[in-house]
Amino acid sequence: MARCVCRQALVTGPLIDGFGSGTSATVSEVEASVIPYLQAHEETRLNIGMLHPRIEVSETQWKGLDLLPRGSLLEWIDDQLTSPETPLDRTSGKWDNMAAMEYIFPRAVRSRVLLKGFGFRDPRDKGNAFLYNGLTRHGNFDKPEFGFWRDETWCIYTDDVCEIAKPQGSGRR
Repeated sequence: MARCVCRQALVTGPLIDGFGSGTSATVSEVEASVIPYLQAHEETRLNIGMLHPRIEVSETQWKGLDLLPRGSLLEWIDDQLTSPETPLDRTSGKWDNMAAMEYIFPRAVRSRVLLKGFGFRDPRDKGNAFLYNGLTRHGNFDKPEFGFWRDETWCIYTDDVCEIAKPQGSGRR
C-alpha cells in the first residue's frame, strides 16, 4: 500500500477496518492503491488519523533542544526534502493535504472513509485524557492509549452525537 501504515483487524480475509496515521505516502499513491482496494471490498472501512495542523507545524524533534526547524517529518518532506509539483504529490498524512484532496475518494467509497484530525483538545474528548491531551506528535498514534481499534476514537460529532463511518450492512455501530 505504498508506504501507508495500515493495521489489519483480521488475520485472514479482507481488511474490515483499516487505519492510517501520518502516512508519508503521497495523495496520488493513496488514490492509486487504497481506492481500488476499497472499491473491490465493500465491507472495508478506512479511518485516517492526522494531527491538527497547529500541532503538525510545531512538533519538535528533540524535547528541550530546539536546534532543528520545527515541524513533523511530514512537514519536512512536503516543504524541505521534496518539491511536490501538484497537491497530489504531497504527503497524505497531513490534514491540510488530505482535507483539500478529499475529492479523490469516489462517491461509492466516500461514506466508508473517515478523515479525522486529532490533538485540538475537543471538549467532547475530555472523557479520554489521551485523546484530549496526548496526541501531540505522530509517534503517539502507536501508543495503546490511542486505541485505533475502538470506534469511540473515531467519533465525529454532530450536535454532540458521535457518528462513525461504517460499511453498509456491516452490523457495526
